[in-house]
Amino acid sequence: MKRIALALIFVAMTAGVGLAQQGVPPEKFRITDILITSYRGPSVADTSAYFSSKAGKDFERELQSDDDERYCLQAPQLEKATGLWQGTVEPSYWIHANARPTEAEAYAAEHAKKHQQDAVLVFESEPDGPDAEYVFTWPQAPAIGVVFDALKKAGFDGGTIAGNKLLIVDPKAANKAKAATLAEALGVHMQTNTGRAHMLDQAGYQKVLALYDAFPHSCPTQH
Repeated sequence: MKRIALALIFVAMTAGVGLAQQGVPPEKFRITDILITSYRGPSVADTSAYFSSKAGKDFERELQSDDDERYCLQAPQLEKATGLWQGTVEPSYWIHANARPTEAEAYAAEHAKKHQQDAVLVFESEPDGPDAEYVFTWPQAPAIGVVFDALKKAGFDGGTIAGNKLLIVDPKAANKAKAATLAEALGVHMQTNTGRAHMLDQAGYQKVLALYDAFPHSCPTQH
C-alpha cells in the first residue's frame, strides 16, 4: 500500500515542486507546516501504541534533534497526530514552525528519505499563494471517528487531527465551499490559510537535499 508520509489531506495530489526544487536559495521566513511519520504498515485503530513504542519515541527525538539548529526552524512546535488517507489511519507528527522554504523542505526530505516514506508535504504560508490550508478548531480534542466520518461524507479523502485541530490542505483552493459546509456540519470555526503546498516524493528528496547543500546556511539569532 502506498504510504503518504504525512497525514494532511490532499484533495487532489499535486505534482508541484517547492521553492527549493526551483533553485531558489532560502529567503523569507514563513509559517510552515510539515506532517511526517516513520510508520509503515496497515491501518491502525489506536495510534497511541506507535507513539509509546521505541520506534515512535526515537523518531520524535530525531525530529527534535536538529530542527532549530541545522535547519533554522524557529519556534518549532511538534504534536502527535492521527491521519486519515483514503480509509487508512496512521500515526503522524505535525511540525509547525517559522522557516525558510529551502531549509523546511530539506528537513522534511531528510527524515522522510531516512525512513523510506513515499512522500511528504510541506505547506508554506504566503498571502497570495494559490493553495489553501483549512484549520478546524475545537475547545478540546474531538472524537476522531466522528470527525473522519464527517470528512468522508463531505467528500474529502482524509485529513489530520492534531490535538484540538483538524487540518486539510486544498491545492488551488478548489474546495472552499466544501470545507465551509464541513465546518458547519462539525459545528466548529474554520480558519483558511493561503500558501503553497509542495509534495516531495522519493525522486525529489535528493534534489532538495542537494540544493540545500549548495547554499551556505546561517541561522539568525532568535530573541
